[in-house]
Amino acid sequence: MAVEEQFYLIWPWLVLFTKKYILLYIISFFILIGVLGKILMANNRMGAYLTFNCFDAFGFGALLSYFYLTPNMNLFNFKKLITISAVISFLLFIYGFFDQRYVPLRTLISIIAVFIINNIVMNTESRSLFFRYVLNNKVLIFIGKISYGIYIYHLIILSFVNSKYFNLHINSLLPDILYRKYWNYLFLFENIFLLLLVSWLSFIFIETKFLNFKKYFIYNS
Repeated sequence: MAVEEQFYLIWPWLVLFTKKYILLYIISFFILIGVLGKILMANNRMGAYLTFNCFDAFGFGALLSYFYLTPNMNLFNFKKLITISAVISFLLFIYGFFDQRYVPLRTLISIIAVFIINNIVMNTESRSLFFRYVLNNKVLIFIGKISYGIYIYHLIILSFVNSKYFNLHINSLLPDILYRKYWNYLFLFENIFLLLLVSWLSFIFIETKFLNFKKYFIYNS
């Protein structure tokens, strides 16, 4: 076989190793690590929370960005693919409530989240009541801004509020009817209030300081 013929045979495959697709392979590799990690550590109670087992969530977020920022990508096909994946994930998620041994629930949640985010992004110009009055609601926008803090601090706040120290030195000073009869509501209110407060303070004094560094970087659209 002539060298020219061999070249034309392998040329279509060489396209898959361009810079554009290598980034896609890296993203896919991250997703694979996260999924396999969760499956292999299914019997470990805290296994799903290990950093490398969360790579799939980061990977799905990167995948969404990849399709939006890479020129000439077919967003309609991506929407169709992610819709099918979200439906399958939802069904598996329901099944996972009964048998979690081989179902990576957090991965399924990530896929469903990408589906929701993708639909919101694709309909940003929509004039529907849902987008105008629900998604553009000031309360939701505020919660969105501090959402990273909510993610980071929610377990810490839960442990603090539920600690004997907090109940002993604060809740015990409240009227009996509030502390004993409505303890569940009190516990929920304290958690939500402290979580929002700490997340807001974190956003103001920590996150915004790092966000200010964005002005030193140039982003290619």
